[in-house]
This record gives sequence, structure tokens and C-alpha cells, in this order.
Amino acid sequence: MNHSDYNQKKVLIVMDGMCFTQWNIINDYLIDNQFKTEVTPTLAWIPSITSVSRQAIFSGKIPLNFGDTIRTTNYEERQWKEFWIDKGFDKSDIFYQRALGSDNYLEMDLQHILRNKKIVGCVIDSIHRFMHAAQQGLWSVHSELNYWLNKGFLLSFLKELIENDFEIYITSDHGNIESQVVGRINQGVLANSKGERVRVYDDKSIRNRTREDYFEVSENWDSQFLPQNYYPLIAKKNYAFITKNDKIVGHGGTSIEEVLVPFVKVTR
Repeated sequence: MNHSDYNQKKVLIVMDGMCFTQWNIINDYLIDNQFKTEVTPTLAWIPSITSVSRQAIFSGKIPLNFGDTIRTTNYEERQWKEFWIDKGFDKSDIFYQRALGSDNYLEMDLQHILRNKKIVGCVIDSIHRFMHAAQQGLWSVHSELNYWLNKGFLLSFLKELIENDFEIYITSDHGNIESQVVGRINQGVLANSKGERVRVYDDKSIRNRTREDYFEVSENWDSQFLPQNYYPLIAKKNYAFITKNDKIVGHGGTSIEEVLVPFVKVTR
């Protein structure tokens, strides 16, 4: 995204939890509806969870620099506005909205907002919801995604953005992977409401001792880009730290499916 073009309206749509497999479904749908896409692979942060990787997107910062808020997404709007104000835009030009995608587009009041804003950041969390509700693995996610696309929210939103002269970008904060359950780790803070593939510890020594007990299915993740008192224990391979017998779809780990995500420019 060109930060210095003050006359060009811009929108960044974060499809929470979207991996390349789901993007390919969306891409085919957009092409069938006469859109054009330019796709560039990019990387999510590790651990590949929303409060780390999505917050990095909207703040424009590495996780080390938002340590005070790394366990929540409630500061994204403020961070998004601060980033663009620093680039020279007025606060009144900037808009942020999350939790989009579950309503009928025509019932929302986005049309008026789009006419009066220059910089829009938003989160569509439909895939993330499908992922954590999936009972039959990726098949469930993709079935729900196709149904959601055919309801027309994304199509209506993109058409409205183009009619209001926005330059459109779509990306994801992390992907997902179909996972094999290996049992729950009792210690540590669950890093997500269903952060099945990572546990985060405040104390490095406790994290390291836990890893010794779960050596075959976990690995430590240490990074100079993470803040102090934030020590992830990552599930190896496609394992998940839960006891359910269902075929689950999770995220938080280091697999290519979770970490490699699309960055897309959409045109008509």
C-alpha cells in the first residue's frame, strides 16, 4: 500500500484466519464475478494467533513494540488510526470496523461511511468462525465458506468500495491447519479462545519445563521480535493441545498453512 498518496482512498480487508486454500476458493468466486486479483504471498507472525499477527497488521508494528496489548485485539482501532495520522491523514478520514461478514450487507450502514472516509481498515471474521465451529475438519470450513460467499456479503462490499473509488487490498492475519489432537496441557495461558496449537507462558522456566513433559509434540518458540514475559510453546507437526475427538481446524503454530498468507490487490 502506498502510504504517501493522499488523494487515493484505500481499504485493507483482513480476512481473519484465511489460508491460501480458502483464498483460492474466494479468488475463483471473485474471478467468476468479473474481478481481477494480484496475489503476493506474505508471512504471518508466530505464534500465528489473532492478538499477535492481526494486531501487527493494524498497528504497523512488530509484536515487541505492543507488548502491553499483545493478549487482546481491543486496541486495533486506536493503533490503525495512529498509524495513518502519523502518515499525514486527519483522524476524521480514517475508519476501522471489525466483526464484519455475519450480517446482510444491505442492512449495514457502511455506504455512508465509505463516501466520507479515505482510509478504511476492517476485519471479516467469517472464516475464523467457520474454523472454530468445524466438526468435520477443512471440509466443514470450505462448505461454510462457499455458502457464505453465495450470500453475497463480500461481493456487495467490494462493489461498493469500487463505486466509491477505493484501492482495495485483502490479506489475512494467519492461516489454519487440520489438526490431530494429542491431549490438553494444563499449565499456561490459553492464547486464544480456541488457540489449539499454542500455549503462552509468562515465565520462561515454566514453559521450558512443560516442554520437557511434552517433548514429542511441542517445541519452544523464542524470538527477538516478541516482548518479555511472552513465551510460546508451539505444537509440532499438525498436533493440537486439546482432548476432543473431533477432527479440528486450528492455528497458532509454525506450519506453512498457518504462516504463509495472501496479500491481494483487487480491481475490476
